[in-house]
Amino acid sequence: MASFLRTKYLTTPRNIITTDEDGQFYPDIMLFPFERFRVTIPLTKHIMGQLDIERFDLLMYRFYGSTQYDDLVMWYNNIEYISRISIGDTIYLPAKEDIEKFYTENTL
Repeated sequence: MASFLRTKYLTTPRNIITTDEDGQFYPDIMLFPFERFRVTIPLTKHIMGQLDIERFDLLMYRFYGSTQYDDLVMWYNNIEYISRISIGDTIYLPAKEDIEKFYTENTL
């Protein structure tokens, strides 16, 4: 699935593309239809430690082999900002296959 990671946002539909004040285009991840996300594989429960909070990207890499899924994981756990998580809080990690299926169905 390496090509998926390189093209995750390159195939984003136009209605999800936003322009910043400098005229640069970028996908607005919050416009993805997250309500369509479905869990088909059991979630993994993870208790957050200090390093997980300070380096959420490393947690994503350890679990998924990529840092690409942080936005969906934060949305799924109703986390607005990682700084609002405390040591000992529990988050749930959807399976990589469910996330990839969601992005594939909603970006092509």
